[in-house]
Amino acid sequence: MDLHKKQLEHYKKAINLSETGRNPFGQLKLSAKLSLLDYKKWKTKKVKIIGVGGCASCKRLVGKAYSVDEAIKKMPLPNKRCSYHLYPENRKYGFCRCTYVTNIPQ
Repeated sequence: MDLHKKQLEHYKKAINLSETGRNPFGQLKLSAKLSLLDYKKWKTKKVKIIGVGGCASCKRLVGKAYSVDEAIKKMPLPNKRCSYHLYPENRKYGFCRCTYVTNIPQ
């Protein structure tokens, strides 16, 4: 199985955890790491964080760029302080929707 498919599987698991009121952070972290490893496999040098609205904490991360190796080491995503709730009825755990993009100058 390729890294992208594994990344999507972990993201889907995170959604399910959030939907059932459980903490999605671990699955989101695996998903983000697999995404970075896939970028590295394709020789991508830099990534940038983008968000879709999001909470104030995530907005501070949007636009930050990292080398792929630095992002793997620091793992800024998922944001531990994210306060967005994918399912408003389950407000115990945040669900960071920020992601990495690669179309930036290398």
